Formats: sequence, C-alpha cells, structure tokens
Amino acid sequence: GEQYFSHDIRSLLPQRDVKTMQQGGGVDPLEALSPREREIFHLLAGGMQNAAIARKLFISPRTVETHRARIVRKLGIRTNSELIRFAIKNEVTFL
Repeated sequence: GEQYFSHDIRSLLPQRDVKTMQQGGGVDPLEALSPREREIFHLLAGGMQNAAIARKLFISPRTVETHRARIVRKLGIRTNSELIRFAIKNEVTFL
C-alpha cells in the first residue's frame, strides 16, 4: 500500500513535516472539494478519462464533466497536466 519513487522523482516532491501533520497542523489541499469531487479528482489524477470514470461510478459522462469543472475552478487549475502536478505536489494518493 505504499508508493516508491526514484531519488530523482523524490527530490521533486515536497517534504512533509510529519510531526506537524500528526498534531493536526497539516492542511488538506482538497478540503474545498465535496466527497464526490475528491473521488473524481483521484480518478482524474490517476489518468482515467471521463467516460471510464462515468462507467466506474455509474454516472453519466456529463456529470463527470460537471464535477471536473467544479474541481478545476475550486483548485485554480486548468489542464490535466496541472491536475496531475497538483496531485503529486500535494502527495495525493491515486485510486
């Protein structure tokens, strides 16, 4: 259940202050998102397409697009590349 990265990639990731996180001082970068938006964010960040997400969650592709639009507005990102970079930078796990 753990992720392993090469030294080169690890050097690009932010370092977490574990003690601060354990004391509740860490801020969840996805706290502005609803639970469903978080779920879709994780799937998008993992590289899934809207149609595949719709099938997986038993919703319409248009509903996925609506959630995606809300996610990018709330997080201030524009492209899938930015979404993935945001996920890596904030150490978001992929579903």
